[in-house]
Amino acid sequence: MNNVGNRMVHLSINLDVVDPAFAPGVNSPSPGGFTSREAISSSVS
Repeated sequence: MNNVGNRMVHLSINLDVVDPAFAPGVNSPSPGGFTSREAISSSVS
């Protein structure tokens, strides 16, 4: 968890949006989904 301003924030990411080439064990894969780099950079920015 991180603080944003004076509030605690919890970020949860559903891995089903990641391309199965990068997350092969998900229940509902999304071919053409995010790469690992795209998923990480979108959660950090």
